[in-house]
Amino acid sequence: MKKPFLLLASLIIHCFTFGQIIPISVIQETTNPTGASDFEGQTLETQGIVTASAQDNDLGAVYIQQQFVDDWAGIKLVGSSQLADLERGQFVTIEGVVEENLGETQISVTSLEVLFDASIQTTFVDPALFANYSLEAEKYEGMLVSFNQIPELVLVTDSNPDNPNNFGEWSVGFDANPNNSCRVLTGRQTSDLTSSLWVSYINDSTWVDNSGTLQVEAIIINEESQFLQISGIISYSFSNFK
Repeated sequence: MKKPFLLLASLIIHCFTFGQIIPISVIQETTNPTGASDFEGQTLETQGIVTASAQDNDLGAVYIQQQFVDDWAGIKLVGSSQLADLERGQFVTIEGVVEENLGETQISVTSLEVLFDASIQTTFVDPALFANYSLEAEKYEGMLVSFNQIPELVLVTDSNPDNPNNFGEWSVGFDANPNNSCRVLTGRQTSDLTSSLWVSYINDSTWVDNSGTLQVEAIIINEESQFLQISGIISYSFSNFK
């Protein structure tokens, strides 16, 4: 009698989740120390507001975010030609397969529908949170965040944290200590990573026409550079948040 009971229990659980809209925060929230989603490999349906798009003047990658949720609320979308038409602020329903790519959770989209326009929410956080990997930092993967301590400025703490290599990344923080900083990636698009080609600030003139062509006039940052605010999508790749 035990085997039929277990089969029935499994069937009930399956029917409970199949065909329902699963919130992004449920897909993303995990206690797995690697940050991998508990839904990896599953096909499901979810909804969110487009916070980054492949349109001109944007990131070159598509992310959506769940409304009115402060953490675990953002996710990257890949895999469908329809994604190229999405614009920031559109509220969409998508279906696809949950995947992990270079440590970042994403959904390979098989179908999508644009429903209406909605307001985009930005979450304010301390860049020091992303200096090292932790599940506390993992909460913001895929989310639109802002570094802001007005009237104080956001500082460039290291113009090339990978020196003597250079991967287009630089670090910013609320103080001058590089160990309290988050990396920023700008001016590069490759098959393995994405950053905007529509932002002026890059860490070396190499990136004007390498790994994509910069679409705006370049401004080369250094450790003297300062900003009122920096906003962008938190991503994870090659062992770093950025």
